[in-house]
Amino acid sequence: MTLSLFTIFVLFIILGVSNHVGKINLIYLYTYVITFQTITLDFGLQITPERLVALFMIGNIMLNPWQYKINQSIISFITYATFISVIMAFFLPEYSSQFPLLRGKLRWLFQLLYLIIAFAPIVFFVNHINNLDTIKKVINIFIISCTTQAILSLVQLSSYKFLGIDPFPLDLYNPLREDTNIAEFTFKQFDIFRVCALGGEPKNLAYTMCFGIIFLINKIYLLKHSYWEYILVTLMILVIFLTWSTQGLFLLGIIFLISPLIVFLIRPKRSITPMLKTFMLILISTVIIQQTGLTDLLIYRTIDRISQDSKTAGAYGIEDFDAIIIAFLNNNPFFALLGTGLGNVHFHSRAYIPKELLYYTEKSVYVSKKGIIRLVSEVGIVGLFLYTRIYLQAIHKLIPKPRNKTMTNDNLYISTITITALIIYFIASDGPPYNYFYLALVLAQYKISIA
Repeated sequence: MTLSLFTIFVLFIILGVSNHVGKINLIYLYTYVITFQTITLDFGLQITPERLVALFMIGNIMLNPWQYKINQSIISFITYATFISVIMAFFLPEYSSQFPLLRGKLRWLFQLLYLIIAFAPIVFFVNHINNLDTIKKVINIFIISCTTQAILSLVQLSSYKFLGIDPFPLDLYNPLREDTNIAEFTFKQFDIFRVCALGGEPKNLAYTMCFGIIFLINKIYLLKHSYWEYILVTLMILVIFLTWSTQGLFLLGIIFLISPLIVFLIRPKRSITPMLKTFMLILISTVIIQQTGLTDLLIYRTIDRISQDSKTAGAYGIEDFDAIIIAFLNNNPFFALLGTGLGNVHFHSRAYIPKELLYYTEKSVYVSKKGIIRLVSEVGIVGLFLYTRIYLQAIHKLIPKPRNKTMTNDNLYISTITITALIIYFIASDGPPYNYFYLALVLAQYKISIA
């Protein structure tokens, strides 16, 4: 079934990418399928729908290199990531030889390919999006995709509750599965079902809903909007609760705190209304949670889980592997500055795994679930600076002295959602690559604004 879907997908892309309109449609296709993380082919290299589209973008770029201009900051970051990975490949610990070659000493090659696949859509977006209407359509398509996942979640929950059938089990498209894998947890002797739709694991779906909400609430704050934005925000918040994802619930709170704050820092006079709207949303949500008796369950999935992580991860109060990686970086400033190379940190940090966990982590591959820690561990503080610079250069040039009022609002909107998305990625990167999607939009907006 999965192979058939991908075959249809490939034929559609080949037929549609031959002209400018086809390339724009390819951007729209990438935008819509990026939320469909359950549909995955694994050839050693995991191919999700948006990665497949990105591969065709790469092919088009390679066939027509003279048509594409690449941002110098992106070139600097990828060049540095490649350079440091090649150099550090000669200094891998002996432990790396216990892994198969492509998961051991040459793992960085796969990770470099993933990085190129992640950045290719940015180049494609920037070179083919030439007007503001296209950016708005891309944003609307992403919101439609998020809404599709939200509706599928309600269908999934209804099917499981009334028919006892989960139409979207976690391994739905795994051809090797022997039985269905249903996402549940137990609370006070009750089995609590967690929705995932076609968005991957429940935490991935919650991550998707959070990024959809970033678009919507900032549109409510800054642009002309209708009651539909409020309805969709409410729907996506509901889905986050139905995933019962600790990460999703935590990020939801962060989004509602930092979005109005960013508006205040950029345009203080426009911040009063966003703050009032945020306060009302939080107040209404609090009342609903209390009235529905979900307070204990919410505490169990947030405060209690964070407290439990604090006990298992020591003084850092974060997840085990993140704590291990931080301990390694604290004791190895050289690697903290320059990085260990793409995908190599688990080789170097093994010495910091507690003895009682060594058996369970034998030959385990792990990375940090926080974007900022992952960047520092792989490409160092130098790479973190180069990566962040890509965002900040575009945002910095969008904010001051826009050409007209319309562009002022649009620039403020794109800048605000991009800063929010970057902060969210730094806090939690355990989900689809939305940070690159937002980066593509802000760079395209910058190109249009100076045209």
